[in-house]
Amino acid sequence: MDQTIASMEEREPIKPEELTPRTKALLKMFAERHLEIERDMIETYNKLAETADHSVINELAKQLTENEKQHHAKFAEMIKNI
Repeated sequence: MDQTIASMEEREPIKPEELTPRTKALLKMFAERHLEIERDMIETYNKLAETADHSVINELAKQLTENEKQHHAKFAEMIKNI
């Protein structure tokens, strides 16, 4: 695993009260925009899964859809907690 990612996972979670109002606003703006992107990707991968005529592509698209749904849920939770 990448050292940067490993070190981030070992840290304490960020508490909203530790963030400045400006940082909170920027995080919320970023997360909301990212949710829009995730929604688009979920739709795109769903369409690919429905129309793919190869089982490998179909399965990959289904897995990517699930992955995007997980991302979407995490960002939605983050927005709720900002």
